Amino acid sequence: MGLLVLAVAATALVSFGAVRAARGCGVIPLASSVIAPVQSTGSAPVGAEERERRAREVMADRFGIPVETVLVSEQMTQAAPSGATAYIFKLYGVDGRYFGPVFIDASGAQISEAELDLARVITSLHDQGKVEPMLSDAIARSLPWDDVPVMFQLVAPAWDGPPTPWPLDLSPDAWNTFVERHADAFYRPRVTPFVEYLRSIGARDINPDLAGTAYVKDAWVFARVPSGLVCAAAARSDVLRAGHNLPMFLN
Repeated sequence: MGLLVLAVAATALVSFGAVRAARGCGVIPLASSVIAPVQSTGSAPVGAEERERRAREVMADRFGIPVETVLVSEQMTQAAPSGATAYIFKLYGVDGRYFGPVFIDASGAQISEAELDLARVITSLHDQGKVEPMLSDAIARSLPWDDVPVMFQLVAPAWDGPPTPWPLDLSPDAWNTFVERHADAFYRPRVTPFVEYLRSIGARDINPDLAGTAYVKDAWVFARVPSGLVCAAAARSDVLRAGHNLPMFLN
């Protein structure tokens, strides 16, 4: 009798484990239509001096200032997912102010830093799937009606900042407002439909709150989503990836 009870209990545990595993999202592939941005023009390479000149021109155009007032302080290289080499120039003004980096390819053409980052993400997702393992594990450990904190990155083109030329002498607060206002115009139309979808399935604590006065700054949406609905939300075509939003990072 004791052995029979143990056998039944063991069968129940195996079945329960199978149910839990089935509730994990597993591998949700990224749609084939989501393609990593191209980071190289494929043109003939130019010399180091020409690449530096082009980097200075890009920064001068960015702020609408003479190229003679832009100086290179540091250079490094970085491999792009496409196999191209990105030459990174850190640029300053003659007055010592830091302007920021410019990415140039071997041909002297500008590379978008935002596109470079996005390309790395998309390349890894095509290999690993859209749902991070920690989120899938959290779903498998929860009941379908439990809320799971999730961070969604939505499919959106890389954004390289406001239209140029950028204002040069704004205070830090005014500069942040300038950037965030343009980011909102770019991202809000892409974020709004997904936020409305999350509301329709009973998600809570959604950030960004589109009803508020804050700007939508990027393509990320954070929310507490019923566990049984997370995988379907992650599988949507407008979702690039989904991860577990650990409590210490909750907004």
